[in-house]
Amino acid sequence: AVGVLVGDATGHGLTAAFMTMLAQSSLDSIRGDLPTDATLSRLNALLCERLTGRAMTAVFFRISRCGALSVSHAGHPSLVVLPASGAAPVSFRNGGCALGLFDDEPVPYVEEQYRLAPGDTVFACTDGLLEWRDSAGAPFGEKRLLETLARHARQAPDALLDATLSDLRRYGHGGRGDDVTLLACRFCATG
Repeated sequence: AVGVLVGDATGHGLTAAFMTMLAQSSLDSIRGDLPTDATLSRLNALLCERLTGRAMTAVFFRISRCGALSVSHAGHPSLVVLPASGAAPVSFRNGGCALGLFDDEPVPYVEEQYRLAPGDTVFACTDGLLEWRDSAGAPFGEKRLLETLARHARQAPDALLDATLSDLRRYGHGGRGDDVTLLACRFCATG
């Protein structure tokens, strides 16, 4: 299985870089066979021990060789699956609190599962994409993102990312927003 963490640390510059470094080194110290929700819970505990006063939103997902997708969120935009069949994009609704803020986890992390089919694409982004604003101040938003992804779902992952960024730039022409991170990967059946 492969595990991926996409995160967004609060702040900018050195403080955000430090939080990202702490998250990476802490994640490396966590057993790789834990469920995704337990991994986020342990990561949260390790970050809270550091008393940084900073937070990090994240989505952590794992894909097995047979296509079993497990995903947990920590105050982060939903992971999205774009089915190769052309069906509507699949979002995940459960999520816990941002990492590094509360060691008692007032909103627990929840693991959700999905069975990927060959050709399905998994998409993740930071909230900078959803919060990007046009010149009138209206955010790009989740609905517009899902429409964009559905329109470009059959493209290769790199083309999907380019098309999503192009749609964002067109929408935000004259507008502004936070930094944006995108990730797309396609599941291929293993023999």
